[in-house]
Amino acid sequence: MTLSTSGMVAFNPKKFIKNTFRPSIFLTGIEIIGKESSENTTISALNNSITNNKEITLHPDENSFNLDFTSLSYTAPEMVKYWYKLEGSTSDWISLGKRHKVYFSGLSSGNYVFKVKALNVNGIWSKSSPVQITILPPLWKSNLAYVFYICILIVLCFQGFRFYHNRIKLRNSYLLTELNNKKEKELYNAKIEFFTNISHEIRTPLSLIKGPLEKLLDKVDPGTEIKENLSIMDKNVSRLLNLVSQLLDFRKTELENVSLTFVKTNISDLVRETYTQFSQIIKSKNIYFELKLETDDLIAFVDAEVLTKILSNLFNNAIKYSKSNIILSLSKKEGYFKLTIKNDGKLIPSHLRNKIFEPFFRAPGTENQSGTGIGLALAYSLVKLHKGKLKLDTNDAAMNSFVLKLPIHQDKEFDFDNVKKSDIKVEDDFSTHKLKIENNKPTILLIEDNEDLLDFVAKDLMDTYTIIKSTNAIQALDIVDNESIQLIISDVMMPEMDGFTFCEKMKTNISTSHIPIILLTAKISLGARIEGLESGADAYIDKPFSMGYLKVQVSNLLDNRRNIIDHYSSSPLAHIRTMAHTSVDENFIKRLDGIIISNISDSNLSVDTLALNMNMSRSTLYRKINSVTNLTPLDLINITRLKKAAELLKTGSYKIYQIAEMVGFNSQVSFGRSFQRQFNMTPSEYIKFEIKQQ
Repeated sequence: MTLSTSGMVAFNPKKFIKNTFRPSIFLTGIEIIGKESSENTTISALNNSITNNKEITLHPDENSFNLDFTSLSYTAPEMVKYWYKLEGSTSDWISLGKRHKVYFSGLSSGNYVFKVKALNVNGIWSKSSPVQITILPPLWKSNLAYVFYICILIVLCFQGFRFYHNRIKLRNSYLLTELNNKKEKELYNAKIEFFTNISHEIRTPLSLIKGPLEKLLDKVDPGTEIKENLSIMDKNVSRLLNLVSQLLDFRKTELENVSLTFVKTNISDLVRETYTQFSQIIKSKNIYFELKLETDDLIAFVDAEVLTKILSNLFNNAIKYSKSNIILSLSKKEGYFKLTIKNDGKLIPSHLRNKIFEPFFRAPGTENQSGTGIGLALAYSLVKLHKGKLKLDTNDAAMNSFVLKLPIHQDKEFDFDNVKKSDIKVEDDFSTHKLKIENNKPTILLIEDNEDLLDFVAKDLMDTYTIIKSTNAIQALDIVDNESIQLIISDVMMPEMDGFTFCEKMKTNISTSHIPIILLTAKISLGARIEGLESGADAYIDKPFSMGYLKVQVSNLLDNRRNIIDHYSSSPLAHIRTMAHTSVDENFIKRLDGIIISNISDSNLSVDTLALNMNMSRSTLYRKINSVTNLTPLDLINITRLKKAAELLKTGSYKIYQIAEMVGFNSQVSFGRSFQRQFNMTPSEYIKFEIKQQ
């Protein structure tokens, strides 16, 4: 109850009616953030009435916007509190307080549901109708774009599968081609191996034919019928050897087993010499052969022997297919020389200009001509080894024109003239120190299972050397143990034990490793040569061989051995290791020298002491030292003392009498006499000589 100026006012609270009205909430506006004011249109403007709009669609660039809403509560509307939720972005109700505006920024494309609820002063909750908000994706995220992407992916998968299929097909085609090439190569190699093996088989009988034939030719008087017949035989044997060698040379080039020595050569003279060799054939075929040499002395660095083979094949090819005319021209260009040889035979088609350099290829129409079909192939391979070019020039419409171009200089050149002078000088140095074998010839052991060849070689060497013969390698091992052998000549293909195994046993045995070994074989393959070298052979001679060549090899090996020993004995500073030819010899000499040096001051150092330290018997040590150095053990000890003394004299740090004591001499007088007898000068003269050298 309340008093007022108008009277008394009274009410009963229990009779008040509670306001249960739920005011509606309406969306009143939307504002796109970041657009001009003219563009900030409301949904009502777009869709008649914003209050009735249940769906809002926005473009990708309209993903930042404001939403205005209000509750139609007329009782203290300013006291209404609001909450909102944007399903798809937030899952909880978010309080706005008394604000009736919400801001959204950078929403992702997609579908959202916007909901609002409000609480008025009477504690009544009200909710708005949900509003579906759709933000369209950008073009590259649209459904059409994804359809496009799927199409692209399908196309890529198809192309990838097609590419993979084509690649597999191409790879299979390549493998098939490679397999065919491999089979062709195997067939080709089988053909080459067949000819090579045949060549190997005929080398030994050819050796037995050529050797006696040469002797008969020397003994028969010229002009007789026998001489003429023997000459014909000799020419045909030589031709057969040439064909065999040509085939084997080609095989070597294929295996890259040809090592060239580039020496200073007069190319003009070489061409003239080759022409002279073919002059008889040229005359017999009545061919006009014109030589056009730009200069009489065209000098280049080539392998003369290999270039001769190249020229011989080119000459032979031109003569074989020429009708009546051949023109050869030689000229020098900048950095290379050019040789052109033309013949007036049947023209080779231009499409065969590369084919004719393939082995065993014969141009159409030449099947009746004699030949093996590897001459040009061999020449082509040898030219490549010279880093040159050989081609058929098809621009000449009148004649077959083969053009050879070779460089004037090579990477590794050998000045043979200077080397010859150097060799002569060295020979002069050693000429006064020739090693003599007392009343005996050097002993050579021959091992060959072919008794005819064994007897022939032995008979030819018997005048100069003492010959011991053996038909197998096992027997030869026993001979080496019981005889003093200076050199061994052995065949490779033998029963029970081959030459490679025999050579390896000899070179790995400390008692025999110093003996030079020459292997005679018909096996000239790269693998066989490598095996021979690995077994320790000092020389490797192919069958058939010239006895003159074999004699030179034997003489050189023995002379080199003598020269090395002679040089060691006469030179004060030459080391004993220079006489080692194998690793076994080197280890033996190194150990022996170390023992002598460590006991050098002991004047009583004896052979027994050496044998004990070397773990060898006295006789074995004596034989080994004598075979390697041609000295007795006592002589070797004495020379080692004198060489050590020479080293000490060279330093100038000691007196002569001190050095004599240091190297095991009992007196300076005996030291001086021994030094002069060994080196042809007294210790004082040696000191003066070294001072001059410095």
